[in-house]
Amino acid sequence: PGGRTEELAAQPLTITTSARAIKASRWDFSFKLTPETFRKRTRWTGVARCEMNPFALDSMLRVLWSTFLSLEGGALLHSCGVRQGDGALVFPGVSEAGKTTLARKIEDPDDVLSDEMVALRRGEDGEWRAHGTPFWGDFQRGGVSLRSWPLRGVGFLKQSDTVGAVPVTSAEATLRLLACFVCF
Repeated sequence: PGGRTEELAAQPLTITTSARAIKASRWDFSFKLTPETFRKRTRWTGVARCEMNPFALDSMLRVLWSTFLSLEGGALLHSCGVRQGDGALVFPGVSEAGKTTLARKIEDPDDVLSDEMVALRRGEDGEWRAHGTPFWGDFQRGGVSLRSWPLRGVGFLKQSDTVGAVPVTSAEATLRLLACFVCF
């Protein structure tokens, strides 16, 4: 009784977005941002409050990333992203799907975009790109994780004693992707 659980129940995460402002509040952080047009680009300015602990800051940044990505037609996915040659492969999955296990098997840590959250966004050329994020499982730190690569494929992990690939229908892939879509 008492403590963080009661605080969370009393003030859960609330987010409001409009053309005039983005507001979010939770028991351990809050922010309000408003857009300004500057040289044909929109920049957001405002005020924020955040408790001084890594969990509150990480949560606030996840809310910001997912909000801005969705406003720009992108998405934040609970997934592992790896660089393969001149492109990226993304492996969305729920907790315990094997994302961190896959990331640990990559020989060069700089080839891992993230083992927790990968951002997908269409580039100026219309090609989808996979971007690394600062979000890593167990608050680990990645290599050159904020780089991006053209998206070359999406695969779904399943823990097993064997290695194999099984095709999935686009409907099943869509449902699996939606389960990993991070949207507050």
